[in-house]
Amino acid sequence: MFSEFSKSMKTVIDCLGDGSSNLPLFNGSVISFTWFRNCTSTALVVSGNSAIMPGSPSSSSSAINAIFMVTLSNCLFTGNIGQLGGAIRVESGALVTILDSIFIGNSAINGGAIYVSSGGSLVSVSDIVFEGNGNGASSSFGGAIYVSTGGCMAQASGSSFSRSNGGGIGLAKVELCTLMLLPAASF
Repeated sequence: MFSEFSKSMKTVIDCLGDGSSNLPLFNGSVISFTWFRNCTSTALVVSGNSAIMPGSPSSSSSAINAIFMVTLSNCLFTGNIGQLGGAIRVESGALVTILDSIFIGNSAINGGAIYVSSGGSLVSVSDIVFEGNGNGASSSFGGAIYVSTGGCMAQASGSSFSRSNGGGIGLAKVELCTLMLLPAASF
């Protein structure tokens, strides 16, 4: 499955073991058929306050004072490392939807693949494969996904979670979600 899926990627963002992707994002961005690999400071950070990626110079002119929506579709995340989310960190004010994607071998203390900060929302996770994410014995919670206090994960469907250190999904005191569905998910 991995081999065939990786061949369908139209863009490869390889951090070569240094930093993050620094991919510029805009409200309403749709990222598809992109492979993020070997990033050492969370591959992709989606923030509701700015489109600035970690490691890039800050600028007040890029501040966004509204909800920031991003959709990821048919993406591949492999071998990425971070403190909070190895592959993706969803920060306050961000609404992220992830469809038909694969996360393999990403690691972080919390949320080996995905970390949702307070005020951040993982709107939907649909038809995702999570395999071998986490951080070995030092993973605290959420080998695949961790939702922090005040964060939101509204729906996960048709996804599979296997061989993740720290469990599949770790939830702190989730206050912002009124609905959490896990139909057709397998652990």
